[in-house]
Amino acid sequence: MAYARKFLANYSILVLGDLVSRAVAFFAMVRIARVLGTNLFGILSFATALTAYFELISRQGLDTYGIQEVARHPSLARKHADTILGLRLTASILAYLALSVTVWRMTQAAELKLLVILAGLMFFTAAVSPQWVFQAVEDMKFAAVARILSTLIFAILILSLLTAPSRFFFVPIFQFCSEALTVLWLLWVFHKRYGLPRPDFDFRQWGNVLCASLPMAMEGAFGVVLFNFDMVMLGFWRPASEVGEYSAAYKFINFASAFVFLYGTNLLPVLSRCRGNPVELRKVAEKSLRFTLLLALPLAVGGMVVGQDLVNLIYGDRFSAAAKALQILIWVIPLVGCRVVFRNTLLSHGYQKHLLWSTFVAAAINGSLNLLWIPKYSYVGSAAAMVIAEGILLFLVSRQVAQRITPLPLSRFFWRPGFACIVMVLLLGWCRAWTLMARLAAACLVYLVTAWLARAFTIGEIRAALASPSIGSGNQASAS
Repeated sequence: MAYARKFLANYSILVLGDLVSRAVAFFAMVRIARVLGTNLFGILSFATALTAYFELISRQGLDTYGIQEVARHPSLARKHADTILGLRLTASILAYLALSVTVWRMTQAAELKLLVILAGLMFFTAAVSPQWVFQAVEDMKFAAVARILSTLIFAILILSLLTAPSRFFFVPIFQFCSEALTVLWLLWVFHKRYGLPRPDFDFRQWGNVLCASLPMAMEGAFGVVLFNFDMVMLGFWRPASEVGEYSAAYKFINFASAFVFLYGTNLLPVLSRCRGNPVELRKVAEKSLRFTLLLALPLAVGGMVVGQDLVNLIYGDRFSAAAKALQILIWVIPLVGCRVVFRNTLLSHGYQKHLLWSTFVAAAINGSLNLLWIPKYSYVGSAAAMVIAEGILLFLVSRQVAQRITPLPLSRFFWRPGFACIVMVLLLGWCRAWTLMARLAAACLVYLVTAWLARAFTIGEIRAALASPSIGSGNQASAS
């Protein structure tokens, strides 16, 4: 087994699909922000963040559990799919009821309540989606097409029908419709391969699954706190316009982080099959860390330098203040990128409880700092709290991996891309009078050339990786 062609091909397919879908979704959100303005966009963002906490009831860490189990036993894909479908449907009904009761008792504005109720419909599309099955068996083209199809439908609806701020409540309806159509297509593909999915209501089996997925569910809950607590607290304590500005900055982070989490999802089955083979595990994990820093570090450094110009170009002058948050939040990307590698290493080796503890500590620190800093510093305090919490979480999970699995020294992968970033920043300062697009293009070119000269990557190792044998090709072929 190697860091092989099948893994690279799968990730390339997912990246291509996600690149198209995330780009379309991002610019659909830009359209929404420009139409709604900072105030209504802030209300929409607050509603979405609040809904995420109730979505935890329906998710239960079941997708991650399913990917791990099916990756190890592809022949049981249908059995796990039916069990998880029954669980997710039941949990989604409970989650939607809890959301509805909570919203009914809230004292917020009527438009916020309506948005939250409509956003909760997404619980059901996520519950019946078999996308995780295709990721588990490393048949990524269906996941990629689903992402593109969903965002294209959503963007078309937004561009054609969201013509005035008064139509803001259509946004979650458009999102539900686009997801529902995509899920119907995925179910049809699943039916062709495995038969018609039927929810399994075996309560004894549910108990076993929930016990196994509980650490992942709790880690997901702490992860939501880590990523969403600031938005919710801003919504309760600060004007909606500030929530809108912060959300606009956060869209950049969500866009970039999506590729990181996508990479982690594709990496998890590979690391799971490396269990018991520390040499191969170390090879896979170290190469992942190297290329994560190679790509994420210049994004953070460059984002700090051109953040103001980028926000003004994308969102317009009304969202200009969002640049302050973006220039801090941008450092979340390399921290999350490295953390995902350590996180999946722990998951693949059964150390869910240790990962859970680390995530809990980071979420508690993030929540505490938000409570201290939001009243005084607004979203600048939220952004700083997020970066500090992510840095602490990266330290904790890397230490857990070193103590329990194998040492993966992170520091030795920094200096080569770091040197290339210094050269890139000097160039950005020198060509300040150029247009933003010209500066970015020149910065990318100079960074890649400098990184190559510093041997942060070589053409030879890329060719070797592409030429290596596929990961578990025999098993996957039989599974397909």
